[in-house]
Amino acid sequence: MSSKVNSDFLDRLVSNYKLANDFIKNQSNLRSKEWGFLHDLYHEKFLDKNNIVNFRGHKVWLSDGMDSYGMRNDAFSNEGKISEKNIYQANSNRTAFLKSTYLLSDFYNSIEENPPEDSKFTFDIHNKRMATEELKKMIKWFGEDFVLKNLIIENIGNSPIAYKYKNIFYDEYNLCHLKYFHDLKKKVFDNSSNIKNVIEIGGGFGVLADYLIKNYKLKFISLDLPAANLLTSYYLNKSQKDKKFFLIDDYLKEGSLNSKLLNEYDVFILPSNIKIEKDIIVDLFINIRSMMEMDFDVVKNYFKLIHKHISDDGYFCNINRYISNRFFFDNKELFKDKPLNASDIAKYPYDENWKVVLSETSYRHLHVHTLITKREKDISKSNIRKELEKIDQISKRFIEGSLYHKIKIFKKNLRIFLRHYIFLFIRKFFSRENEKKIKAALIKIKGTIFTKG
Repeated sequence: MSSKVNSDFLDRLVSNYKLANDFIKNQSNLRSKEWGFLHDLYHEKFLDKNNIVNFRGHKVWLSDGMDSYGMRNDAFSNEGKISEKNIYQANSNRTAFLKSTYLLSDFYNSIEENPPEDSKFTFDIHNKRMATEELKKMIKWFGEDFVLKNLIIENIGNSPIAYKYKNIFYDEYNLCHLKYFHDLKKKVFDNSSNIKNVIEIGGGFGVLADYLIKNYKLKFISLDLPAANLLTSYYLNKSQKDKKFFLIDDYLKEGSLNSKLLNEYDVFILPSNIKIEKDIIVDLFINIRSMMEMDFDVVKNYFKLIHKHISDDGYFCNINRYISNRFFFDNKELFKDKPLNASDIAKYPYDENWKVVLSETSYRHLHVHTLITKREKDISKSNIRKELEKIDQISKRFIEGSLYHKIKIFKKNLRIFLRHYIFLFIRKFFSRENEKKIKAALIKIKGTIFTKG
């Protein structure tokens, strides 16, 4: 794709971002409290084409709210340079102690007096060491061929925490979604040859979509907010150059989404309040960590969409919090106009026609549950109600104020506290060379203090 075509496509994305915002302006309930806040904060940044190209880059980070491993803007000094003092303040403001991951970061452990800007520390100071550990896990579990086939060959969005391995780039966000994709492969695609149409609700900037489109001949529909749609359009256009895209400007000419259009286009990236005709039958719905951010009334509407359009033997992959983020739902200072309407996964309005395919605590996120279900005509074979009851029992552990929750927070703070002062003690009384050896030995210990968490 030439630079002119790239420029034309970026112009189209900016135009579509404006069109999409106009299209949903009377649907205020579509933006959760968190996303409404982020929209107000970053709206103007999405109009800059350079920001789109560098959407995961230093200080740009348009994927805030989608990419949980993005950069912290407050890690920069006024001159735009990375500052150890700024990093300390950024982390100490979030917790009572210096974040333990900072003490393991490339920046903190650099032997240079003034580490360069590309020291690559991030929101929670996830760095190359941690990302490489995840890469090794994926290679061990799934095989190197699977990993090399699916990870991107270009650092799309210019992430400062994307690292090169052979011919691909990897980072913790992409690797986490690679695990989700592998679950879908094993539990859905390997057991069905009928997955032709897929709808992902709230898909971030398109990482999972890329894995699916890359591996299977299917029609992919992404329903999301304007900002996410813009980034997904850019990301997939860079990774899937041979696909034909249907965006909001196309939709406004048509007035609805129908099966005829599915035959003409490959990838559809649209707001969720579009009109979907009855002849659209969906074989797989996906929602990963976004229903948990929505008001429950919006979740109910999405379930109506799922129940209406799911195929007779279709699947739903649902990965969301046991207990939704009460900070945003309950924050009366930030959000004065909306009462609490929490979206806890055990309360999701499944009808009776679902059979559980996979149900487990989510990979790397102990507060999140993975639930993959298959449509089941015979209600006697359905087990969704019993499974939701089991999930509800697990959810009680994560209610703030519960004994389990109090113990969990205490153990977490204790680990942070001990890590902090042990590492600072080592730095004060040992040479940098010996410090490195001692820390490497301590990190290998499988004890409470030095386990990740």
